[in-house]
Amino acid sequence: MLAIQYGSKSEIILHDLTSTYESTIIGIENNHLTGRKVGDCGSNLGLEILRQDSRQKNHDSFGYITHLKDGRIFRSSTLYIYNDEGSVEGCLCINTDITEMKELASLFSELYRSQSSQDNEKEVFAKNVGELVDYYIEMHQELLGKNPSEMSKQEKLDAIRYFDEKGVFLISKSGNKICRYLGISKGTLYSYLENVRDPESK
Repeated sequence: MLAIQYGSKSEIILHDLTSTYESTIIGIENNHLTGRKVGDCGSNLGLEILRQDSRQKNHDSFGYITHLKDGRIFRSSTLYIYNDEGSVEGCLCINTDITEMKELASLFSELYRSQSSQDNEKEVFAKNVGELVDYYIEMHQELLGKNPSEMSKQEKLDAIRYFDEKGVFLISKSGNKICRYLGISKGTLYSYLENVRDPESK
């Protein structure tokens, strides 16, 4: 129904967030817009919501603007689905390609204008969770501004904290990529992660 209502320029996605994040998409229409399919993972924003205490506030977001790597512009909305205890179980997302509309901004200014305080939100439409891990590694590299081999122990601890807060360690086998990026062993990763989550343990 929504796909018919909004047309071929709008991707409609239903995510199941009760199981592994490696495969959250259980329904999708007009998937030619991002190339994703049933069985693919969610975006980075959904992962960050799961890492937080989802019962603390309403995470719904409407009309935020996303700039894709290929230059296209999406206007997106996400409605989260909660169980009786208030925990997130899924979400419905609508991503509308407004690239052509932006070129006619004088006629469609109201459509292009964000209705949310989260204007220009950075969202990554990944086809698999490996792409999400790579994205966060790239973002950390930009924030760090130096070669990972030059990082001090404290900087590596800060990096682990960054990845943990973003929900990266909710992704199966993400630790392998993080270890390669930071140049540390699995044992060191677990030790650093324990230290970050419980500073009093060390």
